[in-house]
Amino acid sequence: MTRFFALAVFLSMGIDFSGIHAQETLVDRLRKKGAVIRFKDGEPAEISYGTIFGGGKFSDAYLKEICQIQTWREVLLGTTQITNDGLKELWNLPNLQVLAFGSDEVTDEGLKHLAKSKRLRELRLRLPKTTHEGFKFLADLETIENLEFGVCSDACLRELPRYRALKFLSLSRTKVTDDGMPALAEVKTLEKLHL
Repeated sequence: MTRFFALAVFLSMGIDFSGIHAQETLVDRLRKKGAVIRFKDGEPAEISYGTIFGGGKFSDAYLKEICQIQTWREVLLGTTQITNDGLKELWNLPNLQVLAFGSDEVTDEGLKHLAKSKRLRELRLRLPKTTHEGFKFLADLETIENLEFGVCSDACLRELPRYRALKFLSLSRTKVTDDGMPALAEVKTLEKLHL
């Protein structure tokens, strides 16, 4: 009788658990696809797949599915087939701070969408169809502290002084030459450089 009464009181409170169930179902689906998901403060906060720049071929549809959970702080996807249009989905992630992925489909136009994510502090990108023009869009992100931009060139380095919070820069596997290096002296916040 006591259990029945407690259950009746609980149900009469009118709490809607449908969103929680849907979120758990989505987390389960993502895990079945190989995602490693970490929780912070009881909410999904970090999603990753194997090695950062090796691994699966994730599409725009998959990114859209991931972005249904708006609590992600870190999204580490590896090699993908994400396009410029797919990057629009990142608008749905107001807490996104770390993003890592590679794609042969993203161009400078797609980087405009990333430039709207105002909380990003770390970007690790392998985007062979992007140029220093796209790098300029990312400079509008005043919160970027760590940057790995796989197609960086000497022209990209000339944009670095606009990255006001930049502390770590990786230039490994880039097109940077000795001619571009003097631009690094203009980045007063830079603490670490990986060549």
